Amino acid sequence: MQTETSPARANALPLSVVLGISFVAPVILFLGGMILCAQLVMADILGFGSAFVFTLPIWLSWVVFAPMAVLLANRFPFARAHLFRNAAIHFLVFIAICVFNWQVVGRLSEVVAKDFPLASRVPLGVKPPLGARVVVDFLTYGILICIRLAVDWSMQAKERERRALMAETHLAKARLSALRMQLHPHFLFNALNGISTLVHTDPAAADDMIANLSTLLRLSLDRTDEQEIPIRRELDFLQCYLAIEQVRYGDRLRFQAKVDPETLTAFVPALLLQPIMENAVRHGLSPQSQTVTIHLETSIKDGMLHLAVSDDGCGLPPSIDLAAEASHGIGLSNTRARLAELYGDKYSLDIRSGSSEESSTRGCIVSITLPHHTEAIL
Repeated sequence: MQTETSPARANALPLSVVLGISFVAPVILFLGGMILCAQLVMADILGFGSAFVFTLPIWLSWVVFAPMAVLLANRFPFARAHLFRNAAIHFLVFIAICVFNWQVVGRLSEVVAKDFPLASRVPLGVKPPLGARVVVDFLTYGILICIRLAVDWSMQAKERERRALMAETHLAKARLSALRMQLHPHFLFNALNGISTLVHTDPAAADDMIANLSTLLRLSLDRTDEQEIPIRRELDFLQCYLAIEQVRYGDRLRFQAKVDPETLTAFVPALLLQPIMENAVRHGLSPQSQTVTIHLETSIKDGMLHLAVSDDGCGLPPSIDLAAEASHGIGLSNTRARLAELYGDKYSLDIRSGSSEESSTRGCIVSITLPHHTEAIL
């Protein structure tokens, strides 16, 4: 059964923090007592031992009262809930402390002063005025309560910041998961479309394509909570995808990779390269009958991971705006959104024509740059 947490318990500070706050008042009063002790010694009124004993009532009682006051503030905080009741409790406790310090500690001061030399009894033997004692006790009690409130507010602010960061992280994960899930049906429909074109003309190839698709789906759905994976695993997924496409296109599709071994442990968004490869196949190979080679290159430079996918196919038609294709195509726009969600402005994604004066083919080059890291961000 769930029970509602009381405001007092919700605002309670750890015991170690309470003791740390309680230590402040006795230390401050002790330092004040030591200043008075030094003045008495330097004025040749008392020796150090007598002066030290005389200053004990100034701070010694607060060694007990300080933890009690902070613990009381921990149990009955100055919060909106029960504010007047808690304030009344603190007021009664404060009055009790003042009475104790005036009656017990004040008389102790008189007893101690009786043993002092006659010349020093007049200024020291009189019990401190009640008003002065109340002011000292009020300032001490108030300082403790204020420190306790300041620490409490600081911890609450840090907790709110932590919760905000957690909420932001969960929101980012949700957005990334939604973007990633968009890739599954998009790719699946394209793969099924390829299978449908082979099932009657080449059943054996269709069977191979179905088997590869099954493996690919298993890889893509395995641990779908991971937003980033090592490039090594991304390449395994990519090889499976290319196997499906090569069943469909045969020797017309070739793949070459120049992978820096140091990049194999680098983390990238899951399914980062598949939509880029899919675009390379769709724009580079589909409209023509000649062989097309798709190149993948990975490298690390200046703390950044560089990925480049290029092809020597026909590329995009001249009428297609490269920037518009990167912004509106499902694959590249999805990829750009995921990179922005994960890395903010610390990434780049560029698509450009690979046209050459020595060749009639254009091809395309997609370059991605992102921070090199070997552990998942989310």
